[in-house]
Amino acid sequence: MKYSPILYAIAFSAVLAKEKPQSEKVVLSNMVLLVKKNGDEAHWDAILKETSRLLRKAFGIHHILLESARPLTKEQRASLEKSLPTPRVIEEKISSELVAGVRITIDGMEQFDGSLFKKLETMLPRR
Repeated sequence: MKYSPILYAIAFSAVLAKEKPQSEKVVLSNMVLLVKKNGDEAHWDAILKETSRLLRKAFGIHHILLESARPLTKEQRASLEKSLPTPRVIEEKISSELVAGVRITIDGMEQFDGSLFKKLETMLPRR
């Protein structure tokens, strides 16, 4: 690997975050060519994930992870969304280890854990 994914992401997000960047297609095309030229294509997932995080931070957009044991209903999701900060990007994840309930993580920091697993863990601490 010639450059770390974070260095690519910093450069890529800096160009995209400009008020009037060049055409996004040109920027993306140049980025793809650079990554290929350096032989770092295997790290695209990490580059894009970090770029997304940096752009959300630059524009003040919150990343919210809603974890639940089963898929949320439309009503449950709507109820939760009322109390979440905006602007936001919501990612839903099914985590069977929660047993029941929901866990909310905002910008990588756990904010609320209303899972049955957490309640049982609190009531019956491990020895």
